Amino acid sequence: MTPRQALASALHFFVVLFFFTSGLFFVCLPYMPELKVQLIDAILYRQDICPRISLGFFVASFLLFLGFYTLNRGRFLKIVMGHHLAEIDVKVMRETIEHCFKTKFPKIVLQDLEVIWGRKLEINVSLGSVENSQDLFKDVEKELSMLLKSRFGYGKNFSLIVQK
Repeated sequence: MTPRQALASALHFFVVLFFFTSGLFFVCLPYMPELKVQLIDAILYRQDICPRISLGFFVASFLLFLGFYTLNRGRFLKIVMGHHLAEIDVKVMRETIEHCFKTKFPKIVLQDLEVIWGRKLEINVSLGSVENSQDLFKDVEKELSMLLKSRFGYGKNFSLIVQK
């Protein structure tokens, strides 16, 4: 599981949990007259609680906003070309790398392609039993370096992560 997937799962869990507990609270409220009286009393006579509750909701909404914002990051690779900044969609890069693997390295399968902080590529691949894997990975690294440089202008280092 990638950090992005873990963050998405955690945010999804908290949002669902919040709405579920809110719904459960309002379903149970008619059957708890003492709680209704205490809630009305707190709102009418203990107004110092309201700013704390609202601050808690503001902080929670801000954290959720930041979490969902960071989920959208990493969808594009940012490359500086001279004085210009270019953004390349990860889907385009994925299709290009998959095509390269299918034509030149059919035993290697692209599992995941992730952009870290908009600048660095992380390429996860899997392969079956391959002999001379050291030489194969040198060839893959060289081919990917040339492909990324010629197609996208990406000349930086990238991480090639191998899973069996």
